[in-house]
Amino acid sequence: MLSYVFRRLLAMFPNWLILSFLAFAIMDLVPGDPVVILLGPEASPTARAQFVERLGLNKPFFTRYGDWLGGVFRGDLGQALFLGRSVSQAILERARVTVPLGIGALLVAGLLGVPLGTLAAVHQGSLLDTLVMLTAMVGLATPEFLLGLILIFLFAVTLGVLPAGGYAPFSNGVGVALRYFIMPWFALGFSWAALVARMTRASMIEVLTCDYIRTARAKGLPERMVLGKHTLKATANQIVTVLGFVAVLIIGGAFVTEIVFNLPGMGQLLVSAIKRRDYPVVQGVILVTVTGVLLLNLVVDLIYAYLDPRIRYD
Repeated sequence: MLSYVFRRLLAMFPNWLILSFLAFAIMDLVPGDPVVILLGPEASPTARAQFVERLGLNKPFFTRYGDWLGGVFRGDLGQALFLGRSVSQAILERARVTVPLGIGALLVAGLLGVPLGTLAAVHQGSLLDTLVMLTAMVGLATPEFLLGLILIFLFAVTLGVLPAGGYAPFSNGVGVALRYFIMPWFALGFSWAALVARMTRASMIEVLTCDYIRTARAKGLPERMVLGKHTLKATANQIVTVLGFVAVLIIGGAFVTEIVFNLPGMGQLLVSAIKRRDYPVVQGVILVTVTGVLLLNLVVDLIYAYLDPRIRYD
């Protein structure tokens, strides 16, 4: 297993290197002179020269990339231009919001999608199956920001039982923090729960028609054992695949959800950095995000190898 993990890490590194290069190149790809954009056209030549030296723009591109990459390997993503602290510190502060938001949304997607998809498959063609698939279609057609606004109107404005936005850390109490996270979790996770339900249903229907499932039922095994021990085990890889795909989509959706619910996460940090042209922060957030995506893919591969040992031997 360790050799398999090592091989996967080696295979992932070239992709990470390419993505890190693209993240750094954003400063040079954006139209216009970054010094003029940041300092304004009325800046003195002395101020411009000092700023150019501070950003290292007087060095060749690949020299600057090498210096930045060396800092990344040391855990140094550079200094934010407007925040008065390092990019690493700024990202860590905001990750305390984004990471729980993403984990909670993924749990919503899995805990809603897998059981509903299983029920729909077991009762294929019934009214329950129709209702689950109709709900799934509505969920997939509803954007996160629209569902978030609907939830705010219902539970914050109309009923007044939940706060419309903002954030409270878990250090203030789990109950207090959950009040701020419940609506963002559901707004972000519901659409992807619909996708998980559809994929689970399709996989389960395919497995339920197999001969060994008919044999298990013919032997008199309880339905819960047929579903839990045989059917879900056979569809585990497909469910892990869709959950890994959903986890990647949730990363992007979290940024939009943070804006809707005014959560001070990495999405808010990225948007404010883009508005102010704080290039080190933009580069750092993008690099951390793509690294997280690659690590999620690695985790999915490791789960595959655990569920089916033939994969790691191949």
